[in-house]
Formats: sequence, C-alpha cells, structure tokens
Amino acid sequence: MRKFFAFSLMAALVLASCSPNEKYAPTPQPDTKTVRATIESATRTYLVEDTDIYHVYWKSGDKIRCTDDNNGTMVFYGTTDNGVKSATFTWLEESGDQVLDPTLTEFWAYYPAVKKRALPAVQQYEAGGIAAAPMRGYYKREAEDPFTAAFDFKHLCGAIKLNLTTTQSDVKIVSIVLRASNGLSGTYGNTASKTYYEQVVSNTDSPVTLDCPEVAIGTEPVPFFISVPPFTYTAFSVTVYDSEGRTQTRSMKANEELVIERAQVYELDLAFNDLQKPAVGATATFMKGSDMNAAIKALVNPDVSAYTEDDSTVTRMVFVTNSNVVSATNLADPSSESPIYVLYDEATTTVTVATPAPKFVLNTNSAYFFHRFKALTQIEGIEDFDTSNVESMAYFWGFSPLKTIKMPASWDYSKLMNYRYMFDQVAAETIDLSDVDFSADTTLAFMFYYAEDLNEIIWPAEVNLENCESMQSMFRGTNFALVDLTCFKNTSGLLCTKGMFAYCPNLMKVVADLDLSAVTGKLCEDMFGYGCDNVTKLDLTEFGDISTTTTCYSMFYRNQVAELDLSTWDTNEVNQFGYTFMQMLNLRSLYLGPDFGFTEASGGKPSNTCMFAGSADKTSNRQTASVPGSLSIYTVAEQAEWLSTIGTLNYIRTGYYNKTPITVTFYDCNTQAEISVTWPS
Repeated sequence: MRKFFAFSLMAALVLASCSPNEKYAPTPQPDTKTVRATIESATRTYLVEDTDIYHVYWKSGDKIRCTDDNNGTMVFYGTTDNGVKSATFTWLEESGDQVLDPTLTEFWAYYPAVKKRALPAVQQYEAGGIAAAPMRGYYKREAEDPFTAAFDFKHLCGAIKLNLTTTQSDVKIVSIVLRASNGLSGTYGNTASKTYYEQVVSNTDSPVTLDCPEVAIGTEPVPFFISVPPFTYTAFSVTVYDSEGRTQTRSMKANEELVIERAQVYELDLAFNDLQKPAVGATATFMKGSDMNAAIKALVNPDVSAYTEDDSTVTRMVFVTNSNVVSATNLADPSSESPIYVLYDEATTTVTVATPAPKFVLNTNSAYFFHRFKALTQIEGIEDFDTSNVESMAYFWGFSPLKTIKMPASWDYSKLMNYRYMFDQVAAETIDLSDVDFSADTTLAFMFYYAEDLNEIIWPAEVNLENCESMQSMFRGTNFALVDLTCFKNTSGLLCTKGMFAYCPNLMKVVADLDLSAVTGKLCEDMFGYGCDNVTKLDLTEFGDISTTTTCYSMFYRNQVAELDLSTWDTNEVNQFGYTFMQMLNLRSLYLGPDFGFTEASGGKPSNTCMFAGSADKTSNRQTASVPGSLSIYTVAEQAEWLSTIGTLNYIRTGYYNKTPITVTFYDCNTQAEISVTWPS
C-alpha cells in the first residue's frame, strides 16, 4: 500500500508570494543572513497519518546547506520554527565567512545539511516518522529583482514504512539494514530539471541502515520509517538485528519488482519469527580494506562515505575479540566464519570493532585500512591480527597523524607483495619496520611519499628484495639529509627507480649498494631529479657499484645542487645518457672521476642526446649552470675530450640557448690541474 506525503495549499500560497515573476522594490542592502524554506510536503519528524496522507513539518533545530550558482559556496542556516510547512532559517556561524552572493540569480539548498550531495548511509530512528528525509531546494530570481531568498524544497526520496511483528519473546530492534539491486545511500545525481527532482539515483551499491534505540516489537505491528531513493528495484531485502545479537533477513521473491516513487510512502508488513544468533567460527575475516574504511567513515560522518575522503572525527579505534557487542554494520567478508560489528561512540570519538570470534583475519587486499583517518591517534588490539594471507597494504597508513608507526612483530608478512604508498603523507617522525619480511615484495613505489616529518626509518638488519621490481618515487618529498640503504640486498630484479629521490630538498648523501643492472631506458628517469633545493652538495660516492647499469637517462634532471659528486661511478655499460644533467641551474662543480663517460665497453658510441641540455632550454631559460655562470667538470683527459664533443655541453658553453655563455672548464680529478680540450667549432 502506498500513501502520499502531503501537498499543502498553505505551501502553494507561500510559493506564490515568493514568485520570481513579481517585481520587488529595490533593496539597498540584501539580507543574506535569513532565508525562507518551503516544502511541497513537510519533512523531518511529526509524520502523522491523516487518512491516506502523511503530514510532516520542519522541526526546531533543522539545518540546511545553501550554495549559489554551483560555485562551491557552503552556507549553513538553522531554524527555531517548529511544526510548520514554511520556516525562516538564519545564517549559522559554522559557515565561517561565507555568505550567499546576492548579485547572482540561481541558488540551491540541501537537507540534511551535509557538506556534499549524498543520501545518508545511516539514518536515525524517529518514533512514528522520518528523522531526516533528504530534500533539495531551488531559488531563482530575475536579474532586476531584489535578492529575497525563498527556497522551494522538494523531496528526493520516497519512504518505506516497515510494520514489524514477531512471535519471539523479548525482541528489541537495534538496527535494520536494507539492501537492494541499486544503491540506497551515497552520492547521487539528478536526472530531471533544476526545479523538479523527479528521480534521484545513488551512484553506489551501498545499503542503508536505520539505527534504533532498542525498540521493542511483538505480535502487534510496530512501524519503522526509512527514506529510500526512487527506483524500480528487482531485489530487496530487510535484515533486522536485536539487542541479543539475533538477526534475520527477509527478501523479496525472485522476478518481483518494488517500485519506489518520490514523495510516496510504501508499507511493508513483515514478520520476523526466526531471529537467531549468527554462527561463530574460530576467525573473523575483514572485508577488503577500502570497503571497511568507507563503511566506518559512513557510520561516523554522513559527509564522508568513501575511503578516499578525510575523516577528522575518530580519535581512537579499538579492536575487540570474543565480544558480545552487535550492530547493524558488519565489516566481515562474505567468506568470514564470524561477523565483525562496528560501533561509534560520539562522546569519546571512539570506534569499536568487535567480533564474537577469538581472532581477526586481515583480508588478502587490506589496502587503505587506516587511510585518511586524520585524527586517529590511538589504535588498540591490532597486534594479534592474522596477516598470513595479506598481499596488499597499499595506502595502509596514508595520512596517519601518529608520530610513531611500528609494524607489529607478531604479523606474518610472508605473502605481502604491495607496499605502494603504505606511508603516504603520514605525520610520523619514526617508522619501525625492523620486524617486516620483505621477501615477497614486488613494489615499494611511493612508499614514503611526502612523509615530510619523517627523520628515522628502522629497517631489518637485512632487507631481502629478491622479488622487488619498483622503487619509483619511494622517498619522494621526504626531508632526509642522509638515506642509508646498505641493508637492501638482492636487488637484481629491480626494474624501476624513476623519481626515487625526487623532491627531496635536503638530500645530501645516499649510501647504498643497489643493483641497477635490470633498469633500462627511461625507468631511472628523474631518480635524483628536481628538489635538493636546500643543499649545496649531493654525495653519491657510496651509492654502490653501478658498473652494470645501462642507463642514466634524465637521472638528475632539474636537480638544484651546486656540487654533484659521482667520482666513483663506473658507467662502462651505459648506453643512454640522454638528459642526464639537463636544467641543473645551480650546478657549478661536477665530479665524474676516471670511469664516468664513454668507453668502448659500452658497445659503441652511447646516446648522449640532450645530456646537458635540450630544446626546451631555448624557451624555458633553465640553462644548466646558468645561476653560477660557470661549470667545472672533474674527470680525466680521455673523458674530458669525449665530453667536449657533446653538442649540448658546447651549446651551454657558447650561450646557444639563451645568449648567455657559460664558462666550462675541465680539471684532472687526481691532480686538479686544468685539462685543455678542443671544442668543436
């Protein structure tokens, strides 16, 4: 049976009085601190049945969010009016310094006043009514009319009225979860005009939960109201949870349809006579990390419902086993032996994750587990996690505010392959990896990406990297002066070091023994490129044996050090020097040593296209050594003669690029005596 939200004659009259077609007397100072909000049928609580119509009203304390011309302005208004169809809303201080722009002509408003256009994943129970039925308001004026904001609100959803009964004793409902063939919560889009919102479709596959304060049910029907997006559903289920941890699911029959229309109430009579506690096994396996992350955020904050979004509310997260705690939000993977419940205590900003099982098991894909919980400074109960099947912890700690992060010694890392972005932009000063087994690792790419406060990494005595293929941008954006990687072993399979130390403004020295023999072509591009802005000298004399390296392509592109010491480097096998020292503005001293340069062992003349500069320098005005105006190269006579034949070095010397010649002088790396060379004419 369907029943209709009321369309009020009073509301129609109010709308007529605010019609944009009428002409108003000019107002010298438009009032942006108050707006009127009128709805086609009222919303919030007070959902009172009147024959086949439900009347609902604004309630004191309601808030709306307004914006103008879709420009991103977020202005919040609240009302003290109560039990009315048309209310006055007043500007709230939480808007900051934002107000509506009275010179514009189109305006929108949203209820509830969430910061993004979304249908809530968790709705709150209201006896006999809907706690917050989603609506969108619209106000348009002619350019010559004065600004007098009067929003015409229309419902975005329909509603389901669940009339629940049971023959079991002592049943108190704590939550109800609806699942369907289409999303019931999350961000939405409008398929109709700006003024009328005939259809709203969630763009996620999320369920919706009604959170209840232990509402008793029995043999007489008890109503529960839930807002639902308009859609033709071909699958629909209702799951109830009671205070004893018992649960039961009722599902729509196959091939049946449930048609929900906007601003209409649909009644479903359901009996739950077989409530049972779910089976409890020895373990409880989490759903994949990104889904778990999003589910917790949606429970805590209606403005945040995606793993890529920031939560700045939760300060503490506790993981509890052998627990009797139950909730409607289940974080367990479908294959899990036991459920995993999550609850949020707003008073203490604590999330409790609980299972009746004796052990938590991390999903094979545990990426994004704690990602973007930006206020989370206390984490308890993770030491005993079973991690034996985990393959990915990508972005695991991303944006964590913890000052110290220690990977637990009790975890099993034997299958962990993906460390990509694991510590992305964390606030940690110390990261302890001393108990981590890296032997299965295939990528450390972006691992410490812009962890700007990091000053200590505690590695194992030996880091076995026999399966590691990428260290791309691994230390990008960090502020280390010294990076010591001498513990890294078995790197012969390393294929990519692109940007590994790029944008490291304080980097002065790297000590390592990396095997770069498998790195070819452009896969070392910008390895030390960009950054190094705050130091004068980069010492790579203890970087290790690179005699099997075949490429130096763009390795120091736009690095801003004044002195670069590569005096121990042996480039006998290098066949690609393209862009190696391009656009190093501050470079004045380059220490290359006797083995850096062209040798017959490289299999013929190597490619040195744009080794010191390129066509981009003609317009970029970023000529190598242009700031000091001179370049001293320390090498041996044989290599000096070869370097002098490189056209782009000669271009710098002659000022070909920007008409500013740069003095280029060669010195013997052993005696410091000047080496005379014959430059091409």
